[in-house]
Amino acid sequence: MLDYFYREVDPELWIIPAPLAIALGLASTVHYTQLPVWFPYLFNGVIVGVVALMYYLGFMGGGDLAAVAFTSAALPVIHGSVLPTSLLMILYSGLYLPLYYLGELLRRCGSTCLPRLRARVTGYELVGKYKWWHPLGWRIEGDPHEVVALMNAWDRELDAAPLLPQVTLLFLGLLTAVIAGDAPILALLGG
Repeated sequence: MLDYFYREVDPELWIIPAPLAIALGLASTVHYTQLPVWFPYLFNGVIVGVVALMYYLGFMGGGDLAAVAFTSAALPVIHGSVLPTSLLMILYSGLYLPLYYLGELLRRCGSTCLPRLRARVTGYELVGKYKWWHPLGWRIEGDPHEVVALMNAWDRELDAAPLLPQVTLLFLGLLTAVIAGDAPILALLGG
């Protein structure tokens, strides 16, 4: 269902619990907030729409979109917060961007830093099995499929390393939102 090499979450993990998540989200919204029930869902819908646009423009993956949509439905507002959960999750995930760049640094230095973060794979394996891994030592950056096709490296062995997926940062952002609420962000905004 969840695999380190594939870095994919099976759609069933999002779809099966969705009705229960929406029901619990509605109940918590009615019970814990003085806002109209539709308001957090409307605001979260706008945020999910922005994330969907980012997905279609190639800035985020489909799993990231599913995670934000599911979280927006399951937990529209965190107890005691005014700002919607999806906004808090995205804003707080920005605090963890240094982790992403540390992952990039480790990926680029490869075997000299951590040998287990590197593998020798063929172009076919890179595109098929190791979808979220990227080739190392090429002047071309971008989608592994495009790099392998452009370099005609389908049968050649390549050095490759994994990337840190955005959904990891979103999870850390959600965890921070649940613990801290929206008080730090409202304080920064002067509210």
